Amino acid sequence: MPVFKVTRDALPATTVIDAAPLIEALAARIGGKFSFDTARATPSERRGLFSIAHAFLKGPVPDIFRSLHGVSPSLCLSITTVRRQKAQDSAQMVDWHLDLNFAGDMSPFLVSWTAIEDVGVDCAALDICVPNGAPLRLQTLLDEIKQRTDQQRRLSFHSDELDQLFGKDAWSSKPLVAPAGSGAVFDQWIMHRTQVLEAATRDRHSIEFRMVDIGNLPIYPKSNSAFYATLDAGGELDLFIQGPSGRVDLTAQQFDSVVGLNR
Repeated sequence: MPVFKVTRDALPATTVIDAAPLIEALAARIGGKFSFDTARATPSERRGLFSIAHAFLKGPVPDIFRSLHGVSPSLCLSITTVRRQKAQDSAQMVDWHLDLNFAGDMSPFLVSWTAIEDVGVDCAALDICVPNGAPLRLQTLLDEIKQRTDQQRRLSFHSDELDQLFGKDAWSSKPLVAPAGSGAVFDQWIMHRTQVLEAATRDRHSIEFRMVDIGNLPIYPKSNSAFYATLDAGGELDLFIQGPSGRVDLTAQQFDSVVGLNR
């Protein structure tokens, strides 16, 4: 059963206030999209990203992961992504898609899409594909994604393509309206896109926090070395890199060194 829930204060208000200038500055310098393990952040900026990750892991969203999967999540910093959506810039918009491309299978996986501005009125958020009654034919969609993957075609869908897959009257687009710091929490089975918002007049910056069970990694993170953060027994941030050869714990200073070597 696909998971979708909106949670207030995925990031506390104080963290949002502190994070905004850092996220905006990095997005402007790097080009509008980057992950939390970017090698283009300075050590000082990286400490700011770690602080955001720490606040997130101490917030309410990891409890959703625990209730669903029975374990505490690890935050995959390599696929925790910041995006800047410029107002009225259709070239930056991402059409209908699943986050299955970050997971690759049914292993525990959750995303918290969290904006640092109020969204949905004059600042674009997300549109969510919701069924009109009966559940959507997910297997039909997965078969199409597999075919496109094999043919190396795009894995996003236009609305008319969803009409063909599900039936024109089988689904609707539901826009997200939420205050800054709220989290739209969903798994790899929720179809979504950048909100089509003609009234948008402000740029939007969002953080896509992606959580996994480090003991049961999805196939895509499992097959590559990636950076992670979790909470230790004392509630402090624990950083490490995990790959096919195992786990290596890192201090913040070691993270600075290793992240450069992995680029």
